[in-house]
Amino acid sequence: MPWNLETDPDYARAMLAMLRASATTDNPADLTRIVEEFAMDWIGDRAFLRFHDATDSTLWSAVDDEYGVEACRGLAGAALLGLELITTANCGREPAYEASVDDPRGAGDERIAAIALAAATVTPASPDRSAHAVLIVIREAAREPFDARAGGRIVALAHRLSPLLDQLALAAVLNASATLELGAEDDDPTFLYRAEALEAYRGSHSQGPVLRLASPWLGAVYRAVVGLVIVSLAYLCLVDVGEYSGGPALIRLGGRTQITALTDASVVEVMVSPNDRVEAGQQLIRLHDVDDASESERLEQEFELQLRNLLRDPGDAAAQRAVTTLRAERERTAWRLREHLIRAPTAGVVRDIRARPGQALAAGEVLLTIASEESNPHVLALLPGDDRPRIEVGMTLVFEIDGYRDADRALRIEHVYEDVVGPAEALRVLGPEVAGDMVITGPVVLVRAALSSEKFESKDTQFRYHDGMRGRAEIEVRSTSVLEALIPSLEEL
Repeated sequence: MPWNLETDPDYARAMLAMLRASATTDNPADLTRIVEEFAMDWIGDRAFLRFHDATDSTLWSAVDDEYGVEACRGLAGAALLGLELITTANCGREPAYEASVDDPRGAGDERIAAIALAAATVTPASPDRSAHAVLIVIREAAREPFDARAGGRIVALAHRLSPLLDQLALAAVLNASATLELGAEDDDPTFLYRAEALEAYRGSHSQGPVLRLASPWLGAVYRAVVGLVIVSLAYLCLVDVGEYSGGPALIRLGGRTQITALTDASVVEVMVSPNDRVEAGQQLIRLHDVDDASESERLEQEFELQLRNLLRDPGDAAAQRAVTTLRAERERTAWRLREHLIRAPTAGVVRDIRARPGQALAAGEVLLTIASEESNPHVLALLPGDDRPRIEVGMTLVFEIDGYRDADRALRIEHVYEDVVGPAEALRVLGPEVAGDMVITGPVVLVRAALSSEKFESKDTQFRYHDGMRGRAEIEVRSTSVLEALIPSLEEL
C-alpha cells in the first residue's frame, strides 16, 4: 500500500500540532527550531532548515550566524535547483556532497535527504515560484536508508511548510527598507498595499495569544479549586463517621440495700441516724403497732385460759378447737408486730434516711438505705431496643453526666441485658426511687458499664458519684464512610 497521511495517523497528528505551533510565530529562528526538532523526532537523527536568499543566491541559517554558502553547492543546492526530493544512502559516494554545506557535524558516511521548500503561490516576493528554503534530514550510517515511508513524510512536511514560508517572505518584503519610503506606494498604482496598512503591520511585531486570560490569579484559583475538589473527594471516600446508639443513663452505687415498708403504717420512731454503722438484725425503725400489741395481749390471755380448760378436760372438743384457732391468730399477730419493727438485714452504714416520725407510709415505700463496705459503682443505660443485635460486651460506652459536660467518661460494657423490654418493665428494674420522673418511650435494652472509681473530675475539682445521678450514654454501633452516610444507597453496591 503506498504511503499517505491516512495510513500514518500518528505522524499526521504530530505534524498538525507542529504546524499550529509554527503558525503562531513570525520569527525565522523559532520556526527553524520547531521544524528541526520535529524532523529529528519523526524522520532522522539530525535536521537543518536553510533559508534561501534569492537576491544574492545564498543559503543561510536563522540559528547559526556563521553559516552562509552559495545556493548552488552541495546536495542542498541540487535540491534547490531541482525543486524535488534528493536522497542518498551514503553521502560520501555522492560527488555533489559537501560536508560544510549539507552536514557540518557529519562523518561523511551518513544517509541524507534534502528537499526544497518552494513558494506555495506566485507573489511579488517570489514571482518565479522559487524556493524559500531547503530542509536537510540526516540519518546515521547504522540506520536504515530513507524508504518510501520516510520520503513521503519529508515531502508531506515540505508541502505544508510552504504557506508558512510564504508568510515569512511577505513579512520580510514589508519590512525591507525599500518599503519604508511612505508615499511611494500611493504613487505606484501597481503596488498591492497601502501605506497605512504597512505602518499597521510594522507596529505589530508579534501575534497575540489565542486566548488571553482576564487575570493572572485565575490559574492559581483554578488549581486551588481542583485541589480542593480532590481533597474533598478523598475525605468523602476515606474518612469514616460513626453511627451511635444513645439514650438516658444513670449512676447506681452497688452494695446498697434499700429497706422498704411491708404494710401500710405510720412511723413511730427512727432509731438510727445517717452514717451510723449497724449490724445485721439491729432495730432501725418502729412503726405504729398499738392495735396489734393490744390484740396480741388479748389473744395471749385467751389462749392461756383455753389451754387451762383443755388441761382440766383433755377430751373437751370445744377447748381443743379454741386452742388451735387462738394459736394461729397469735402467730399472725406476732408476725404483724415483727413487720412494724424494721431491722437491718445486713451490716453496713446507714445512708439516705427517708422516714420521719409521724409519716404515713404505703407498702413498698423506701425507708432508708444501708450501704455495704464494698461498693460497685456502675452506669445503667437505656438504649433503643432496635440496636440490641449490634451491642456487645466489651464495646465502649461514653457517659456524660448532666451538668458536667467536661466530665464525660469512656467505659467498658460489662453486661448487656438479653431481652428488649418495654417502658414499664424498664422502670421496674430501675427502682421506684428513680422511676417517678423518668420518661421512656418505646422498647429499650439495658446496658451496664462499670465505673473505675467513685469520684470524677470537672474543672480541676474532684466530685463523688451519687446514686441516681442522671446523664446520657452513647455507643458507636457501626462506622461508614462520609460518602455512604450521605448516599445510603451506595452501601448496597
